[in-house]
Amino acid sequence: MDEIACNYNPEGTDPCNFSASDEDLSQGMLLGIPFGQSYLDTTATCAVQPLNDLQVQMEENDAGYLVFVIDDSVYEYFAWAVNSGAASQEEADQFIGLMTYSTFAFCGNEMNAVIPGIGVVMDTYENGYWYLGDMIQYYVSPIANASLGCGDVEADNFDICAIPDNAACTYPPVFCDDPLACNFEEGSEGTEDCVYFDTDNFTLDENDFIGLYEFEECESGYAGWNDLPVPLTQDSTGGPLYYMLFPLVEQTLIAGGFQVLVDDLQTLTLSVCGDTMNYNSDIAGDIDFLWDGTGFLNTFYGGYIAPESSFPVACPDPNACNFNACSNPFTTEMCEYVEAGVIVGDTLVSNGATYTYVYEGAQEGSSFVFYSACGVFEQDGSNTATLVFDFPQDCELCVEETTADGCSTIVCQTLTPSATGVSEVENAAWQLTPNPASNQVTVNWSGVAAAWVIYDQQGREVRRLTLNTGMTSLDVSDLTTGQYLMGPVNGTKQRLSIVH
Repeated sequence: MDEIACNYNPEGTDPCNFSASDEDLSQGMLLGIPFGQSYLDTTATCAVQPLNDLQVQMEENDAGYLVFVIDDSVYEYFAWAVNSGAASQEEADQFIGLMTYSTFAFCGNEMNAVIPGIGVVMDTYENGYWYLGDMIQYYVSPIANASLGCGDVEADNFDICAIPDNAACTYPPVFCDDPLACNFEEGSEGTEDCVYFDTDNFTLDENDFIGLYEFEECESGYAGWNDLPVPLTQDSTGGPLYYMLFPLVEQTLIAGGFQVLVDDLQTLTLSVCGDTMNYNSDIAGDIDFLWDGTGFLNTFYGGYIAPESSFPVACPDPNACNFNACSNPFTTEMCEYVEAGVIVGDTLVSNGATYTYVYEGAQEGSSFVFYSACGVFEQDGSNTATLVFDFPQDCELCVEETTADGCSTIVCQTLTPSATGVSEVENAAWQLTPNPASNQVTVNWSGVAAAWVIYDQQGREVRRLTLNTGMTSLDVSDLTTGQYLMGPVNGTKQRLSIVH
């Protein structure tokens, strides 16, 4: 007596039959959901395009109606929809609810669907599907009526009308005979199709860092705070990857005893394919480094190579209050510091004399430690110390302030002994050769040890140093071409010309 049953007969006594379709429903249905159909090709010859359809089985419920089987594949499909941005979580939950509580009868070429909140929807099979109405915008189509075919749009035989079966795909020949490439194909010729970067772990556009020393512990094992930038890059031809080695990075590595690594980085080629970095080096050989979720451990030199996205945006400065050893080394704008105070006291001092120094501008609750090589000093336990000066040349008196929450800052004051006073320095003779200079100058100084300074044309101090009696060679290669003034802090200056 159910009006949507295929054998509806109010006078009859047979059980209701809700499954008497002219179509084969035994393999289940293709469910065309609106967000999946955003990929429809309106120029195709088929209305049913299974590429993004949900394949769902149907079964009879206790009353005999056909209903959708809500299994793991259904939840996985909607999870994909949410993660890809095709649907919101709310929309996905609504669709699953409709699927769960809708009931169906398929009789001949007709469909009768009872949909929660909408009522009965009827449709006739046409163009390969039944339509569930404009409010729902689903279509249902028998899987049995669709054939398997290639679902890869990059393939030669992509078939938008077929249920995707990538085993059926055929592709144009690949021209890549380089074993280093991710898509190396034995027997091919040329390298025009070679791909050397194919991974979802990071991008080629981001920076990369090399870590060789671990001075600070980091829970990930990748203490990036003092790492060096060595970005992976590729030339305009799309060839193998290589590391861009900046001059300052090269100098730092050489100074650290890594000349061999520098030579290696300048000559190697590599590729990144999935979780593997193929490191092809004349020095280290052909090595595979494996991605561990953060970066690649360098099994030849030690340390690691890791992309910028693996490091947190934190503070890489160990002198900052919020230092994080795991930090990206370039995010110093995240650092927080104690606002430094000042040391108040004499800066021109005499040997054997006693001086008092007060650290002012400290935060409430801070503790202080004075230290210096300038002589013997005593600290009264707070922000004041006395110093008996005993040192032949300029030296520093420093104070480390530690706040109540354990953050520290260090402030230093330069003390100049009066033994190298103005009159003694002013009367001393000196010569400067060569002048103009390129990389090095020699100063012949007849005076006692004294503080010297170099000023640029704008009067800015660019170098401060202490010179002893006699001849001293100075490296000035870092000074740019131009005119400078050089001489004792308390004496007459001479013009120094730098020419590169």
